Amino acid sequence: MSHDIKNFSISFSALEYNNPNNVIYQARLNGFEKEWTILPQGSNTVTYTNLKPGRYTLEIKANLPNTPELHREIKIVITPPIWLSWWAKILYLLILIVGSFCTYISIKHRIAQKKENQKKQNENNIMQSQLQFFTDISHEIRTPLTLILTPIEELIKSTKDPDLKATYKIIDQNGHRILRLVNQVMEMRKLDKGQVKLCAEQTDINDFIHEIIVSFNHLAQEKNIGFDLHIAPDLPSVWIDQEKLDKVIFNVLSNAFKYTPANGEIELSVDINDSFLRIRITDTGCGIPKDLREKVFNRFYQVPNENNKVKMGTGIGLHLSRQLMEIHHGQIFVEDNDQPGTTFVILLPLDDSYLKPEEKKLEHSDRNLATLVQTSISPESTAEALPANSGKNKRKPKLLIVEDNQEIKDYIYKVLSPEYQIFEAKNGKEGLEMTIKELPDCIISDIMMPEMDGIEMCDKIKKNEQTSHIPIIMLTAKTAIEQRIEGLKVGADSYIPKPFNIEHLKIRIQKLIEVRRVMKNKYEGKSNTIKEEISSLKSTDEKFLEKLEKIVKSKMAETDLSVETISQEIGLSRSQLQRKLKQLTQQNPSDYIRITRLRHAAWLLASKNLSISEISYVTGFSSLSHFSNCFKEFYGMSPSHYMEIHRVPKKTQDSEDEAQQS
Repeated sequence: MSHDIKNFSISFSALEYNNPNNVIYQARLNGFEKEWTILPQGSNTVTYTNLKPGRYTLEIKANLPNTPELHREIKIVITPPIWLSWWAKILYLLILIVGSFCTYISIKHRIAQKKENQKKQNENNIMQSQLQFFTDISHEIRTPLTLILTPIEELIKSTKDPDLKATYKIIDQNGHRILRLVNQVMEMRKLDKGQVKLCAEQTDINDFIHEIIVSFNHLAQEKNIGFDLHIAPDLPSVWIDQEKLDKVIFNVLSNAFKYTPANGEIELSVDINDSFLRIRITDTGCGIPKDLREKVFNRFYQVPNENNKVKMGTGIGLHLSRQLMEIHHGQIFVEDNDQPGTTFVILLPLDDSYLKPEEKKLEHSDRNLATLVQTSISPESTAEALPANSGKNKRKPKLLIVEDNQEIKDYIYKVLSPEYQIFEAKNGKEGLEMTIKELPDCIISDIMMPEMDGIEMCDKIKKNEQTSHIPIIMLTAKTAIEQRIEGLKVGADSYIPKPFNIEHLKIRIQKLIEVRRVMKNKYEGKSNTIKEEISSLKSTDEKFLEKLEKIVKSKMAETDLSVETISQEIGLSRSQLQRKLKQLTQQNPSDYIRITRLRHAAWLLASKNLSISEISYVTGFSSLSHFSNCFKEFYGMSPSHYMEIHRVPKKTQDSEDEAQQS
């Protein structure tokens, strides 16, 4: 029977004519049931429903009372559907076997791939750890380099003996060589982190190339190497990131001079090839085998030859150059030719169509090229700077040095102490306290310091009304543009990287103090004409802020002073007040109330003979502990410490002023 027959009945009969109704029947379907079923008297039919496909045996017993049983059976086969047939099951088995095998292969491949990825990840982690180590070491190297290069520049300027001057120049050149290697390591670290951005500007390529090759002319003369430059006439201005392209050309030229023997030749040519600016640098050195011409751009790779055993290198210059060119949407490769030596080719797009708007620098700025080493300020430029102690001002300006390296601190003290009254602090916490105590005319601060770094110290100084006018110069080994921006955001007036030029530092300090003095004389002079004119010409925003400040100060003692109260007083809705204050001060109303209270509390601590609890009550803080926590977070010290260090210099300054007047 077919599998789609859901039910069927089978009837049977024993050959009994005398008494057919007395015959007793029993039935059992082997394969479906185990027990015999006794049918009712007179019944001779069995019915089965929904039997599964398979083989069954229907057994029937019939008997009369006191007679032996009769037994018969019939085979029943219910055929399966096509998808359950034997050959279908074999196919399923084959599919299962193949699937299991494929799954096994896939899992095995996945495990192998996972191990490979883990291996690569471990190698990458090791490399990143090495690079981080190199970067940290590089930052540390910059500090002793400062104490090498800066005094050497002073010695070169002051020494008259030609032999000594030549020796000093050798020290200076090798010091700057170390500095360039340090910069390469830090640049590579920034590239790995994706922190290097393109900043292109329209450039005269002729002038740009000439500025670079000047640094190699002296080296060419020393090694007796012919150094030729060929620039095609009438080249158009191109959009390039001068700093990045300079590093690329500098690295390639450095390698050319490194591997070109005496009496050799190096040629730099610039022309246009299709729609690209092409820069070719050819040397007559030992050359690079064809199978290694791509590997030289791998990190830390060096061509294995006799020259590298003598001329040691890092193997990062060309790798750095390749990455910089990729950021620049250009190419750098070794030209495939049979000429002796090596030819490197640099290709750059001619127009600016490949640049995004944020990658363009529309205003030209001074270049900070790898080939331009720091030079001493000329005597003419030094003469233009106003001396720190000139005219009728007999009091030396106060200068605070915040630096955790004692040697650098001692060197700056030695150089600047003749012109300034020097105060010292070894970290940002001490620097903040010293600033409030002495109110210096200028601050020189490192960034990386224990307890409190220079960024946090600068932020707290600029937030304090009593100290916000003091100019701050960040002097640090951290030279990334992001770190400079971070320093400038919190109010730093200048950012000078280590190693620094001491004349540059001197003039920067003098100019910052001079600017502050001019501003003070302008706005705090004896004549009230300017003040009256300024006060009469107030903008709507200034009037709004004055009115807001007046309202907050009048209700400052109220602990439940809320934004709703202020918005009702000033005549604006809460949302309007929020938007306007955010636009003018970058603060929301609740922050404005808190900061105004803290600044008023600082003024009271410094000028009024009140206890801290009284000041906390007057400025509207709900508890003394809450006031202390808010004050310490904003000013970097407790109210009692602020009161202690601020009130001491007041008497000292008064006595100094009286002594000067007498």
